[in-house]
Order: sequence, then structure tokens, then C-alpha cells
Amino acid sequence: MGKSSATKLIAIGGIIFAIYNLFVFLVFKGFNGVFWVSYIFTLLAFGIASYCYAYSLKNISVKAVLFRIPLMSFANYFLIVEVVVGIIFMAVRNHVNIKLAIFIQIIILAVFLIVAILSSMSTDYASNVTQKIEQDVRYVQSFRVSLEGYADRCADPAAKKAIEQLAETARYADQRSNPNVVNAEQRIQQAIQNIDVALNRGDYQAILNFCNQANMAFAERDRLLRLG
Repeated sequence: MGKSSATKLIAIGGIIFAIYNLFVFLVFKGFNGVFWVSYIFTLLAFGIASYCYAYSLKNISVKAVLFRIPLMSFANYFLIVEVVVGIIFMAVRNHVNIKLAIFIQIIILAVFLIVAILSSMSTDYASNVTQKIEQDVRYVQSFRVSLEGYADRCADPAAKKAIEQLAETARYADQRSNPNVVNAEQRIQQAIQNIDVALNRGDYQAILNFCNQANMAFAERDRLLRLG
């Protein structure tokens, strides 16, 4: 999040907090323990909501912000509920036990903290899964990129065609990966490296053999992925 956006959010939060304080201290008189307990819990809610926003927006990545939108929503609901409950207790401050005011607002705070922790855990999990998928996609597509470069360098028509066909296989290969296909992926990577070596030597028959090995490894990889 840029400094300009952060400054605007701070300004908005400051305006809302100022309006809240103006309302509270103009409307209510004769402050007692219930009033101050409710006021302190509301201040805490403002602080927690501010922290949740700062945490959610600290990464400028749009994807990171989208993952953390639920946390910001929960923070909004928590702040609204606490402000409303706090004002209610302030309004009936002379007719309610301070222990009840403390208990109810602690429950509100505890519920939010539990929800926030669960939301953060699910967000981290979803983010990790997405990153893993992106890494798998880049890994598989790196095969295609390498092969396309080799095809451009190859002078033999038959070897060039075999490399291009292997590049197409890599292009449309399943983008997922898991521990079951590591061995197949290692064989694919080794075969592609061997193609590069053979290409530098001008050994076009070897290129055909390595392309065939890579195709078989791709077929095995796809079969294992379908099996889960």
C-alpha cells in the first residue's frame, strides 16, 4: 500500500474516531465505571480494526489484499458491534452492573479474536496453495520455453520437428505437480538437458532418442497425476 493510500485511510479512521468521541462526550454526562469500561473497549476495538487493516494492506500485491478481505470485513463488523454495544451500556450506565458490561464486551472481543485467527489461518493456507500452484505452472512451462529455444537452434528438420512436438507436449501438459511425479519430472528435465548437450554436439539421432524419453516421461507423469 502506498503512502498516499495509507494517509487517506488514517485520515478516514481519524475522522470516524473524532465523530464517535464528539457524540459520546456531548450526549452523555455523569460518567461512571460502566461508561469508562465501555469507552475503553471501544477504543480497543478501534485499535484492533486499525491493525487488521494495516496487516491486510501491508502487501501491495492485489492478490494478497483479496485474500485478506474477509479479515477486514470481520474487523468492520466487530467495530460496529462494539460501538453499538458500548453506546447502549453508556446509555444505561446507571442501571447496569459493571461486571455485566465487562463480561459481555469481553465475549464480543473473544469471538472476534477467534474468528480473526481462523480467518488468518485459512487465508495463509489459501495463499500457500495458490503460490504452490503458480510454482508448479512455472516449473512445467520452463520445459516448453527451453525446448522452443532448442528448436530455433536445430538445423536438422527431423530433430527440429521432434523438439517442437515435445514443446507442444509440455505446453499442454497438466500444470499440477505432487510428490508422486517427482521422478518423472526429473527424467523429463534430464532428457531436456541431454537434448541441449546433443544439440551442441550436432548429434541429431541422440536428440530423437532423448525426445522419445521425455515424451514417455510426460505420459507417465500425466498418468500418475490422473491417479491422484
